[in-house]
Amino acid sequence: RARRRVGETEAASIRRRFRELRERSETDTAAVRIVAGESRRSVSTVRRLVGIDRPTEVPASERRDWMRRLVLRGFDRSLPLPELAARVGRSVRSVHRIVLEERRRRLHDLPSVQVVPEGVERPDAGRVFGAAGLLDARCRAEAHGSLSTWLAGVRHGEASDPETVRERLAAMHFALWRAHRGLASVATDDRPPTATGLDAIESDVRWWALLRERSIQEGLAAGLRRLEQSIGRSIEDLPAGRLLELLDRLVETTATVVDGFDPQRRVLEHSLERACGLAASRMMATVDPTAVSTTARARADLAAIPSPDLLRSTPSCARVLLAVERWWRGGGDGAASAPGREACMAHHGLGDPDRPRSWREVARILGRPASHLSTDALAFERATRRRAIAGSPSDRSEDRG
Repeated sequence: RARRRVGETEAASIRRRFRELRERSETDTAAVRIVAGESRRSVSTVRRLVGIDRPTEVPASERRDWMRRLVLRGFDRSLPLPELAARVGRSVRSVHRIVLEERRRRLHDLPSVQVVPEGVERPDAGRVFGAAGLLDARCRAEAHGSLSTWLAGVRHGEASDPETVRERLAAMHFALWRAHRGLASVATDDRPPTATGLDAIESDVRWWALLRERSIQEGLAAGLRRLEQSIGRSIEDLPAGRLLELLDRLVETTATVVDGFDPQRRVLEHSLERACGLAASRMMATVDPTAVSTTARARADLAAIPSPDLLRSTPSCARVLLAVERWWRGGGDGAASAPGREACMAHHGLGDPDRPRSWREVARILGRPASHLSTDALAFERATRRRAIAGSPSDRSEDRG
C-alpha cells in the first residue's frame, strides 16, 4: 500500500494536538498514541513530526533527566515513594532526595512579588491574613458547567463587597511573598531541602493561586461589561471562535490587573472593578473592529461549550500543585467517611470557607502526627484522581494531571 505523504497542514495539526495533550498532563507516550489514532498515522511518524524521535543510544544525562521527570510526575500524582522507587530501580531514600530537589527546582519559576502588603513581618501576620484569605466555593461550583451558565454567573453572580475584595487581594500578595521568603531560605541552605520546608512553601503557592483565581473571577464582570459595550452587543452573538478568543484575552487581561493591584492604596475610585474595566477597554482598543462586526455566521451553541478554566492562566509551576483541586472539581470528592478525606481537605483547602495549609498546620488542627495524616491523605488523593478520571469527559482531561 502506498504511503501517504504528510502535508504541512496535517503536520501542524498533529503538532498542535500533541501540545494540547501534553498541556493536559498526558505523558509523551500517551499523547503520541492518542494523536496517532486520531490522525491514522503510525506512532513513529507522529514521534518524528513532534520532535521526540528516540535515538538508538540515549546519553546518560538524558536518561537521568527523564528519570527525574518521571519521579516528579509520579509524586505529583500522589504515588507512594516505594512504588516510585520500584518503577525507576532506585532506593526509596534516593527517590526521596530526587523528589525534594525537583520540587525545589520547580519553585524557582514562581512569578516575582509585585505588591508587599503592610504588616507581613508582624508575628501574627499568618493568622491575620489567613482569616482574610479564606476561600469560598464559587470558583469550584462554576468550574465544570457550560459557557452559558458561566456567563450568567459572571453577569449576575453576587459580588463581594469592596473591603472583602481588598482583604482577599492582600492575602493573595502575602501568600506569594511568604512563599518567596521560604524559598529564599531553602535556596541558600547548603543542605538538601526538607519535606517540611517545601510543603509549607507549596501550601502558600496553592493558596496564592486559588486566591488569584477567585480575584480574577471577581474582576471579570466589569471587564465583560466594557467588552460588550465596545462591540455594541452581547458576546453571545459572536461566532464561537471569536467569542472564545475574546474571553481568553479578557481572562489574561484581568489576571494581569489582579497580579499588580495594590489593595492598600486608598485613593478615590481605586478599586479592582474599575481597574479591570479600564484594562478591558484598553484591550478592546487593540481589537480589529471588523473581527467583531455583525455577520451572518451562526451564533455559538453556548450550552455545548465548557466554561473557561481560570486556572489556565496560573503559571505552570503553581498549576501543577493544584492537581488535587482539579480532581476534586472533576467529581472525585468521595464518601464523607473515607479515610484520609478530612486530612486531604484540610491540606488542600477544599472546604467552604477554607484555605490550603501545610501538614504541620493540619496536624496541629486535627491533633494527629503529620506523617500519619499524610499517608492516609495520599491514598485518598489517589482514589480522588481515579474517580475524577472516570467521571471526566475527554475534553477536560487536564484533571488527570
